[in-house]
Amino acid sequence: NNPNLQVIFGYSPSEGDSFQIVTGLTGYDPIFNGTFAGKADGSTFLVGSTQTRIDYNDDNITLTVVPEPASLGALGLLAAALLLRRRR
Repeated sequence: NNPNLQVIFGYSPSEGDSFQIVTGLTGYDPIFNGTFAGKADGSTFLVGSTQTRIDYNDDNITLTVVPEPASLGALGLLAAALLLRRRR
Protein backbone atom coordinates (compact mmCIF):
# COMPACT_ATOMS: atom_id res chain seq x y z
CA ASN A 1 0.00 0.00 0.00
CA ASN A 2 1.43 3.38 -1.00
CA PRO A 3 1.66 6.05 1.70
CA ASN A 4 -0.26 9.33 1.38
CA LEU A 5 1.57 12.64 1.07
CA GLN A 6 0.15 15.78 2.64
CA VAL A 7 2.01 19.06 2.10
CA ILE A 8 1.33 22.45 3.67
CA PHE A 9 3.36 25.52 2.74
CA GLY A 10 3.67 28.18 5.44
CA TYR A 11 4.19 30.84 2.76
CA SER A 12 3.64 31.39 -0.97
CA PRO A 13 6.58 29.80 -2.82
CA SER A 14 7.68 31.13 -6.20
CA GLU A 15 7.65 29.28 -9.50
CA GLY A 16 10.80 27.15 -9.73
CA ASP A 17 11.25 26.75 -5.96
CA SER A 18 12.24 23.16 -5.13
CA PHE A 19 11.96 21.23 -1.89
CA GLN A 20 13.68 17.93 -1.18
CA ILE A 21 11.10 16.15 0.95
CA VAL A 22 13.01 12.86 1.26
CA THR A 23 16.82 12.63 1.17
CA GLY A 24 19.45 9.96 1.76
CA LEU A 25 18.08 7.44 -0.72
CA THR A 26 20.37 5.17 -2.70
CA GLY A 27 19.32 3.90 -6.13
CA TYR A 28 15.67 4.75 -5.56
CA ASP A 29 13.36 3.61 -8.38
CA PRO A 30 9.68 4.59 -8.11
CA ILE A 31 8.61 1.63 -10.26
CA PHE A 32 10.32 -0.86 -7.96
CA ASN A 33 10.26 1.03 -4.62
CA GLY A 34 6.85 2.68 -5.00
CA THR A 35 5.45 6.20 -4.91
CA PHE A 36 3.18 8.27 -2.72
CA ALA A 37 -0.47 7.32 -3.34
CA GLY A 38 -1.81 9.05 -6.44
CA LYS A 39 1.48 10.80 -7.19
CA ALA A 40 3.40 9.16 -10.01
CA ASP A 41 6.86 10.39 -10.99
CA GLY A 42 6.57 13.75 -12.76
CA SER A 43 2.90 14.21 -11.90
CA THR A 44 1.54 17.55 -10.76
CA PHE A 45 -0.88 18.35 -7.97
CA LEU A 46 -2.08 21.33 -5.97
CA VAL A 47 -0.73 22.27 -2.56
CA GLY A 48 -3.35 24.81 -1.54
CA SER A 49 -3.43 26.97 -4.66
CA THR A 50 0.18 26.21 -5.65
CA GLN A 51 0.81 23.79 -8.54
CA THR A 52 3.70 21.41 -7.76
CA ARG A 53 5.46 18.54 -9.54
CA ILE A 54 6.89 15.52 -7.73
CA ASP A 55 10.13 13.92 -8.95
CA TYR A 56 11.49 10.66 -7.60
CA ASN A 57 15.27 10.68 -8.09
CA ASP A 58 18.01 8.13 -7.31
CA ASP A 59 18.86 9.84 -4.01
CA ASN A 60 15.89 12.09 -3.12
CA ILE A 61 12.26 12.97 -3.70
CA THR A 62 11.67 16.58 -4.73
CA LEU A 63 8.69 18.89 -5.07
CA THR A 64 9.03 21.80 -7.53
CA VAL A 65 6.62 24.71 -7.95
CA VAL A 66 5.48 24.81 -11.58
CA PRO A 67 3.17 27.13 -13.55
CA GLU A 68 -0.53 26.35 -13.35
CA PRO A 69 -1.90 24.70 -16.52
CA ALA A 70 -4.08 27.76 -17.26
CA SER A 71 -1.06 30.06 -17.16
CA LEU A 72 0.85 27.71 -19.48
CA GLY A 73 -1.97 28.00 -22.03
CA ALA A 74 -1.94 31.78 -21.75
CA LEU A 75 1.83 31.85 -22.24
CA GLY A 76 1.47 29.63 -25.32
CA LEU A 77 -1.14 31.92 -26.84
CA LEU A 78 1.03 34.97 -26.15
CA ALA A 79 4.06 33.30 -27.76
CA ALA A 80 2.00 32.33 -30.83
CA ALA A 81 0.66 35.88 -31.18
CA LEU A 82 4.17 37.31 -30.95
CA LEU A 83 5.45 34.88 -33.58
CA LEU A 84 2.61 35.72 -35.96
CA ARG A 85 3.18 39.43 -35.45
CA ARG A 86 6.91 39.04 -36.09
CA ARG A 87 6.32 37.16 -39.36
CA ARG A 88 4.41 40.10 -40.85
